[in-house]
Amino acid sequence: MSESRWERVIAGSAIGLAILIAAYTGGHMPSTWCATLDTVSPFNGFDRRFLVGALLTPFTGLFGYHYALFAAWSFTVLAAVLAVLARAAYRGDLARRLLIIAWLVFVGGFLFDEVGYFEQLEYLMLFGAVALVHRDRIGAAVAVMSLAPCVHELAILTVLPLFGLVLLRRRPFRQAAIATAIPMVVNLVLLAVPATPPSTIDRLMATLGHADFSPRVDALTLFHNSALGTGHVFDAHAAGTYVRPLMYVLVAAFAIAWSSDRAGWLGERDRRRPLLVLAASCAAIAIPSLLVFGGWDSNRWLFLVICNFCFVVWLTLSYRPTAPLRASTVIVLVVAMLVISRTKIYYFDWVPPRDVAYRPVRTFVREMLRGSAFGAP
Repeated sequence: MSESRWERVIAGSAIGLAILIAAYTGGHMPSTWCATLDTVSPFNGFDRRFLVGALLTPFTGLFGYHYALFAAWSFTVLAAVLAVLARAAYRGDLARRLLIIAWLVFVGGFLFDEVGYFEQLEYLMLFGAVALVHRDRIGAAVAVMSLAPCVHELAILTVLPLFGLVLLRRRPFRQAAIATAIPMVVNLVLLAVPATPPSTIDRLMATLGHADFSPRVDALTLFHNSALGTGHVFDAHAAGTYVRPLMYVLVAAFAIAWSSDRAGWLGERDRRRPLLVLAASCAAIAIPSLLVFGGWDSNRWLFLVICNFCFVVWLTLSYRPTAPLRASTVIVLVVAMLVISRTKIYYFDWVPPRDVAYRPVRTFVREMLRGSAFGAP
């Protein structure tokens, strides 16, 4: 049954309010760390994480290394991600709409806090690839996802498992496996790229001496190591202790929800291989937790586990018939989202989310009016 005009107005208002809450709790200008990484490109000698820098090279050639350019790029990507989410929520059924709204309210602030980080572009590329898969343009989708590792090598543990899951639920197993393997191979090749020579980093830092922001040399020193050679600079055990408990909860929640209404969660093709689809779904949720072995940003890895969980649930709900969810399934998913809401994800530089209360809101508005909220962190 189609929605009435007022139902559409209420839905649109709820989505907009959720975005405003997320923007308020975590919004700020992109960091100079992100701006520095946006300058990395193959034209200045870098062999990893170069796609964004390559895209921006013509603009830096015209306008120079201005912070405003990199901030505009970061906010453009963020706005595109939000547009996709808002459209999916507005056009989805009630369950998927509430899922996206809850995600925005509970953890959307971190999306705004990490504005400029490369995974936002990778998830945007995933959304584009999924749209291409639904139009049976598998070759174009594979091409898009083969570029994702050129943005950042973490694609192999975040968006590529989700891409494989989408293909598994839409195409024959052999075709899905081959199409997923191609961007995986690209990612593995980039993981094997040796460390960037110090002279290359020094040359870029000298170039950035003409920038109108303070470049982060520590962002570039990451390239002194290969993609697989950073484990000595952080405590993977401590990061795992922070990330894995919620990962276990979310994997278990999805498996329980699946088992409570398995027939309702399966598409026509899935009925031939239900255990494979369940295993691939749980793996896509769990795999981002492996990032604790590749970096110290455990807050990001926890956020990405939550993102993958919500994507998998959204994808699974999209295969449901028009029949409503069972009460047991709703209870499990609601409990999972409540656990997410009570999970403390610290922001970068240990800055807490803004409280939704009169005094913090008044302070934020004053900072906006004075312009102090627009400084580069």
